[in-house]
Amino acid sequence: MKGVILAIQEDVSFVLRADGEFVKLPAHDFHQIGAEIDVRLANTNPVGLERRFSERRANWHQDADGGLDRRQKLRRTVDRDVIRRRRTRLRWMKRLAVTAAMFAIFVGGGMFANYWDSVAYSVYVDINPSVRFEVNKADVIISEAPLNNDGENLLSQINAGGKISEAMSSLVSVAKSETDLAEHGIILTIVSGDKPDIDTLVGALQRVAPGTDVAIVYATPEEELKAYNDGITPLKYKRALAAMAVNEGLSYEDAIQLSSDQLAHMASM
Repeated sequence: MKGVILAIQEDVSFVLRADGEFVKLPAHDFHQIGAEIDVRLANTNPVGLERRFSERRANWHQDADGGLDRRQKLRRTVDRDVIRRRRTRLRWMKRLAVTAAMFAIFVGGGMFANYWDSVAYSVYVDINPSVRFEVNKADVIISEAPLNNDGENLLSQINAGGKISEAMSSLVSVAKSETDLAEHGIILTIVSGDKPDIDTLVGALQRVAPGTDVAIVYATPEEELKAYNDGITPLKYKRALAAMAVNEGLSYEDAIQLSSDQLAHMASM
């Protein structure tokens, strides 16, 4: 049975047989990627079927005139037809194998890129500095952005790459030397269709700043977009709506001019 060499690694050749099964064979000097070989004879015969048929032809008996009899001519014709059909079949199998491999690379690479480059959720951190992290499904930070001058200064002092929990620990570790966390606390605003592992985030913060209050606020992507268009954070947007709900004379335009702490105080009255 013939096969096509798809890969060669050290002393092993990986071959796709004509029946669609993959096999491993000891690699030889004559093995090349894309070459057609006889799988049964691959260990000892570099020529495969063609050599076997040439040996058979060498043993044919010629007639008195030096030519081949009708039976021998028929056998030679059949042998050539067998080789031709097998070559044609293997040629199409090789094309199919290459196409399948390219499709797998294309689809698999696209899924991999989509997994790592797509934003799964965003985390807004409000202490006094405010920053935003965009995170993928593996909880690895894709991008970060300061939301005020203090946030810009804070990000410049940490390595924001890697896992979100590690970046949050570094951020709070620097922030606690510049901000009274006991007074301000930490507010995390999570924007996501699926909620991330909050316990891991909160645990990472409290290990660095024990006893600090960590409040969790959830916002929808629509609320995030509205807040972004108005130049405020999702937390301030939600606090503005809450303050308007208990203060009938307060308009949205006036509310977003107030500080987030002022809005929180008005909403609690």
